Amino acid sequence: QKAKKTKENNVMTRTMKVFGIKNYMQVGDLSALRQFEVPNPTATGHDILVQVKAVATNPIDYKALGNLGKGEGPVDGEAPLVVGWDASGIVTQVGPETSFFKVGDEVMFAGDFFRAGAFGEQVLVDERIVGRKPSNVTWGQAASLPLTNLTAYESFTDQLKITKADAGKTILINGGGGGVATAAIEMAKKVFGLKVVATGSRNESIQYVKKLGADHVINHHKPLGPQLEDIGIKNVDYVLDTYGLSPELFTEFTEVVKPFGGICSIWPAASVDLMQLFWKSINFSALLMFTRPTLENDQRVKQHKALEKIAGLIEDGTLTCKESSNLPLTTENLAQALEAQHAGKTIGKRTLTFV
Repeated sequence: QKAKKTKENNVMTRTMKVFGIKNYMQVGDLSALRQFEVPNPTATGHDILVQVKAVATNPIDYKALGNLGKGEGPVDGEAPLVVGWDASGIVTQVGPETSFFKVGDEVMFAGDFFRAGAFGEQVLVDERIVGRKPSNVTWGQAASLPLTNLTAYESFTDQLKITKADAGKTILINGGGGGVATAAIEMAKKVFGLKVVATGSRNESIQYVKKLGADHVINHHKPLGPQLEDIGIKNVDYVLDTYGLSPELFTEFTEVVKPFGGICSIWPAASVDLMQLFWKSINFSALLMFTRPTLENDQRVKQHKALEKIAGLIEDGTLTCKESSNLPLTTENLAQALEAQHAGKTIGKRTLTFV
């Protein structure tokens, strides 16, 4: 009865509010962001329809609104373009092929980059990339979890091949107080038992990453090798770059990684000399959290399983939420949050809640 009633209500409410753009601007320019009314979606197949309670912002949001740097112009396909790939909410409708969730369940998810994002009142998402909301956190805190924790977890397990058997090895995490970096620091230390060297330059960032478990913090604006030697570390086993690769950084990473070690980047937008890996047999990889949602095979459901694991680690206190601020979800507040992301001064995660 509850599901039927909810479905009937959804039919009666024929439109919903979303935040998006109809024309691309330069990356970081949020002046085109507006509120729109669009048709209410219906769940089919493996999809669930989620009433969005809160969202979190990420750099991918402003990059997508800026056409990934490809230039200005009308949005391709059906406008408006709605982004937003971190959310929590309540399941209001389920497709006929679903089995993990039912109407009324509280969930969290990052979603699929190639589908409409969650900056709106409702959103469709494949249940195989959705996890349950941890029972001990707010909607905003839950929305801060999926993208960054999935990125960290997949970087460690899929690309760097780290297991709990690697406890005691050393990882350099480049990215300061950013969302993925802070999730990765805590996960590396508390889940995998690694020795963590983080990077940071501002005092508030340094103190924050130490609080999360970083054993050492070095300045990413200065040469890395000498700073590692100053703290008694000649080489590291792994590097996770969450800041954005450059030829100069790549060279530094190859110099400090041990033979047969690994480097993973979540934004490898640079032309690099791969021969620098050769003589030390270093494994270099890239990680995009949005790869699995595009796959029509058993890979997709691994994100559901990972989010369920993350929810458990939040509930038992192993991991913590990185929410740094929470505001009502309005066009103005959303634009301000995205502008802060673009400025690169964000520590932790900014969330916004529907009120």
